[in-house]
Amino acid sequence: VKLGSFGMLRFMLPLFPEAVQGAASFMMGLATLSIVLGAVVAAVQTDARRMLAYSTLSHMGFVVLGIFSLTHAGIVGASIQQIAHGVTATLLMMLVGVIIDRIGTSDLRLLGGIKAIAPKYATVFLLAMLASVGLPGLNGFVGEFLTLMGAFQSGYSGFSGISTAFAVVSGLGVVFAAVYLLGMFQKIFYGPEKTWETGDFTDLKPAEFQLAAFLLLFVFIGGLMPSLFTKPVESAGQAARLMAIEEGGKRPVWADRTLEIDFSGKQSDRGALVRVDSAGEPVEILTGSNLYTIPEKATSKPLAYKEDKL
Repeated sequence: VKLGSFGMLRFMLPLFPEAVQGAASFMMGLATLSIVLGAVVAAVQTDARRMLAYSTLSHMGFVVLGIFSLTHAGIVGASIQQIAHGVTATLLMMLVGVIIDRIGTSDLRLLGGIKAIAPKYATVFLLAMLASVGLPGLNGFVGEFLTLMGAFQSGYSGFSGISTAFAVVSGLGVVFAAVYLLGMFQKIFYGPEKTWETGDFTDLKPAEFQLAAFLLLFVFIGGLMPSLFTKPVESAGQAARLMAIEEGGKRPVWADRTLEIDFSGKQSDRGALVRVDSAGEPVEILTGSNLYTIPEKATSKPLAYKEDKL
């Protein structure tokens, strides 16, 4: 799944800019449909594995939404969402695998009362589930927030027929995610203890707990120190964005250093994106005032950007 979204960023935006601009509204519509439909289908599942599979469909919709917003925030958010979902989905699948290993089923109708007999397992599952929901302070929040912000910026501009309705409807995916994930947690961990065919449920073993703790470390780092992940992808994300939206002759290219984008080493501009000339001197510094930009109102001309005054 992640390979497809990486291909969009790495190949589709730079190689097919006109097609990307023309299809941006259509792709954001598909992303919105994926977010909402995936969440609704996940909510009616009775098996934990199938529920997590459909939740992936919903979460990856945010990635596509951010990419085709063609905004800096959206593209960076899409990149971060891929990392965050990879961590939380791995952790949740591992925890569901523990249930299957212990009792041989992940059918929610046969589960209940595990919190009383496996408190460590319940705590780890709760944190992973909250990260997937997008709780602030955990890694799932950053990517979803940035992709939705990018979708609002693009919708506000009216570029290529993009509407703010895409962002508004996509926001319902966050609500639906809370519904089905909290419902799953309630069914597994609360209620009366069930009698299973394959013996009693036991708490996490040391090796299982260590693996879960390692993944949880990235859950907290991604939520509390997101700049560790956003800074490295900003330069590449901005380059891909400019390749997709700039006029011909102004797009960053590998063979022309006059259009290269790199990180500035100056203390005052640390972390800023710059254009450099053939001697390596900065020509244009893209900092806070002109980095997070939104498109002009849609026209038939190639897309131009203005400063975001919000």
